[in-house]
Amino acid sequence: MKLTSMAPMLWTEDIPASVAFYCKTLAFVCQAQMEGWACVERDGIELMLARHPINMSTTMALVSRAHSIFAATTWMPGGNT
Repeated sequence: MKLTSMAPMLWTEDIPASVAFYCKTLAFVCQAQMEGWACVERDGIELMLARHPINMSTTMALVSRAHSIFAATTWMPGGNT
């Protein structure tokens, strides 16, 4: 199986404002929009925008050498042990 694309989900509190930013500032085109969700596209790159759930905690980490870090650890749901 060959993966040919990926569409990350980006959380936002304001879907219309986020769509406007991606379309007006970054030249994306809105492909679909409904209550709480939208999809924008540019040059074959798709981003999904969704309203952030109130009771959900999200943590993001930006790291260099992610492939070597991942290869050296065993990831387990709920954290590494």
